[in-house]
Amino acid sequence: NIPFDEKDNERLRGVSRMESLDIILEKSSKKYLNDEKQAFAEKKNIIYQQYLNQMTVEDLPKEVMDTLQKLRNNGLKLAIGSSSKNTLLMITYSKPHPEVFMKAADLLNVNYKHCLVVEDAVAGCIAAKSASMKVAAIASAYGNNVADFHLNCFKDLLIILNTIK
Repeated sequence: NIPFDEKDNERLRGVSRMESLDIILEKSSKKYLNDEKQAFAEKKNIIYQQYLNQMTVEDLPKEVMDTLQKLRNNGLKLAIGSSSKNTLLMITYSKPHPEVFMKAADLLNVNYKHCLVVEDAVAGCIAAKSASMKVAAIASAYGNNVADFHLNCFKDLLIILNTIK
């Protein structure tokens, strides 16, 4: 019985599990104990992991799949990073700390200054910029003043990459 809308949902991007729970509970008339909050977070994470385990390549939008393939065909090194505690390679710090992007660049053996991060959260844009990386903002991060580029859709990445080669 807690009101929740799209604007609330956008605030959850790029923040930790407990921070996102606190955002959700802001509109609650009830105050919750830390133990209750922890139980909520664990239950939510179990559901989230179940969804992750069911995902297949068919769940990826065609535009994204096509764009990634074109980038690979052009010889670009690609990485998908997450600061989620559900990832296999553990990340110590959440965004806006740049660790997730730095680890990806290190694994690809690419200088940070030669990286372009596509990010849907302002916290992620801040993180990438603090590592001296370029940032293309999309979705809820679109239009923020931290990003170098703004994507209306994922395939716009191809246009941006052609301008910075």
